[in-house]
Amino acid sequence: MYGIMSNRGRGYTTASLLLVVSLSIAGALPGPRMVTGRTVLTHSITPVLSGAAALGAADLRHRMEFMVALKIRNYAEMRARVANGEIIGPQEMLQRYYPLEADYNTVVGWLGAAGFTITKTDPNHLSVFVSGTVGQVQQTLQVNFGRVTVANKTDISALTAPSVPALIEPLIIGINGLQPHIQAHTNSHRVPAQSTRFASWPNLSSPQLANHPPYLVSEILKAYNANGLTVTGLGQKIGIVIDGFPNDNDLTSFWATNGVRQDLSHVEKVQVGSGTLPPVSGEETLDVEWSSGIAESAKVRIYATKDFSFVNIDRAYQAILNDVPSQPDLHQISISLALEESLVSPSQLQTDSQYFASMAAEGLTVFVSSGDSGSEQGGMPQVNYYASDPSVIAVGGTRLTLNSTSGIASSETVWHGSGGGISAFFARPFWQTGVGVRSGSNRLVPDVASAADPDTGALVILNGQQTQFGGTSWSAPVWAGFCALINQALANAGLPPAGLLGPKIYPLLPTTAFRDITLGNNGAFSATVGYDLCTGIGVPNIAILAQALGGQPLATAYGQILEPPPGSPLTSSTVTFAWSPGTDATAYWLIIGDGRDIQGEDKAGSSNIFSSGETDAHSYVVSNLPTDGRNIYVRLWSKIGGVWFEPPQDYLYTAAAIGVLPPVISPPSGKYKKKAVVSMTCATPNATIHYTLNRTDPTENSTQYQSPFAITKKGTTTVRATAFEAGVPGSPPVAATYTIKRKRRR
Repeated sequence: MYGIMSNRGRGYTTASLLLVVSLSIAGALPGPRMVTGRTVLTHSITPVLSGAAALGAADLRHRMEFMVALKIRNYAEMRARVANGEIIGPQEMLQRYYPLEADYNTVVGWLGAAGFTITKTDPNHLSVFVSGTVGQVQQTLQVNFGRVTVANKTDISALTAPSVPALIEPLIIGINGLQPHIQAHTNSHRVPAQSTRFASWPNLSSPQLANHPPYLVSEILKAYNANGLTVTGLGQKIGIVIDGFPNDNDLTSFWATNGVRQDLSHVEKVQVGSGTLPPVSGEETLDVEWSSGIAESAKVRIYATKDFSFVNIDRAYQAILNDVPSQPDLHQISISLALEESLVSPSQLQTDSQYFASMAAEGLTVFVSSGDSGSEQGGMPQVNYYASDPSVIAVGGTRLTLNSTSGIASSETVWHGSGGGISAFFARPFWQTGVGVRSGSNRLVPDVASAADPDTGALVILNGQQTQFGGTSWSAPVWAGFCALINQALANAGLPPAGLLGPKIYPLLPTTAFRDITLGNNGAFSATVGYDLCTGIGVPNIAILAQALGGQPLATAYGQILEPPPGSPLTSSTVTFAWSPGTDATAYWLIIGDGRDIQGEDKAGSSNIFSSGETDAHSYVVSNLPTDGRNIYVRLWSKIGGVWFEPPQDYLYTAAAIGVLPPVISPPSGKYKKKAVVSMTCATPNATIHYTLNRTDPTENSTQYQSPFAITKKGTTTVRATAFEAGVPGSPPVAATYTIKRKRRR
């Protein structure tokens, strides 16, 4: 455990809640139990095993809030359309997918007739928020309540499942909020101020302190190739779901310290329910400072929930959906909340999954921190919800170390706290495939990652003091900021926002749009090549990712390879590499290799095939490339202000899979006087040529061609040759036949 865990959700563990629950795979809710004229909603609570005390008379007068969630129509159809890249407008959602108004009115009428207070209705008809006394709920929903104590706080919670009239049951998912002792928590960690950087406050960006924790916004932008771009999040709005608001003075101080051109007019504050908000604790500050810092021209809209009860969090989700028509620039949401999947009732899981699917349908991309307890959540192997939902992007965490001079990542490994694993409730979305994705039918977590380790954490200014924070609660708002940059690039290209991001990024797994994290573990799972249950498909290269998602090539101070498209397979042994002119670059240097000249796993910077030298050209024709399907590493340097800009731009291609080219034998077959001097060449780099003179096909054990040789033997000689290269099949054999004639002696 690192420092102080920001956890106003009371630090739940599965054991401390004394709960047992059985969740069905792929989101199918347990069947309701029928009683006379009523249906028991067994899936609306998590069973309490023990530890509940009886209620007193005063408890029955205690008011509680809960919500009734209705079922989306044509849900499978809607999700399929969204997964295929469609964005569905609010009007069509209301007409075809959201619950019918008549059904909604039926539910509202039933609750009103029972004497409950309707505290909030929903124009999308997804939910009804309700208030009543414990006695009313106990009588109307036939629920038994008890006093449940968790982490020294006692709540009045349901011990048995509610029941509803049989007429109501087909219309609803369930009734949520009857167990207020179960709440979400945040995923951030504050560590003691030990960095020498703090001693130089407020001059944290001085050269001698650069690229050391706590990291600044500019350093994280550079680490993920998001610096020097012409997009800044202009025209975008980032939604933050959290319990309270940060201090304005902290925001302005953070922006000034980081050289971020933000403004308080860009921060919008929305309280989604009544009551007094909690004091500033750090999570709200981390989320807003870093999302607004990464995308300095974007606006931030904070949805404050007062606490982390599921009812109030759902109020925020409803507010976001209700805002879509009036907030057309709201395209990305950051959520740093979690609870072990096994502690969330199936009804609550399905309710929130409908919210997230609806957000995706209307073009919103939701980023959720994957958790800070590694492969175990609540003392047992499991994943967190909301991160396990298939309509969100689950963000894991890394330990990032920067080169103190260049600012590029000198090391990035798994942060051991990065939440990851296999969902017990949600089915695997069809798009979660690729190298490293394990077999199975359940949703895998996380999807992506970025810096999170508190020991190499982020600068946060909290209550006027410089502090250092980490956790995947840092990763999620950073990714939301990145998404604002990407969505501006998409808008500049005349394209819709990214929306549901999963189907778009998993096909990029083998490309340079992501940097694979291959070292470290989070407990039960280790980083591997490709996807893993620690960092997903890796950390982003934002300049390339924005282009890969369809945005126009981003004008940068440095050059970027345009052709062949980064990550694409090459089609020939001769390829033209072309790059964009950097806005500030005066010269370039292109190097290409296959990695055989570099020891270790990181082959970027290999140059054993081609090196252009310094040039002012914007393209080069490169010949003699391998044609056997191997990896080809391309690096482009740009000179800016008289020095070579770091980091260089690295790209990975796949060589054309033609195999080893056959050798060429010269001279051609024919009749020759006295002798024929035979030479052989092969266009495949590093290939060796082996030949025979006895009409048999050569093998790698046959004579290796070293230099031209003469055939002087009178008569006919056939030379057969094959080219070989380690690890790939030999070329087809070729042959030349020579007839040597000598003058007869008289």
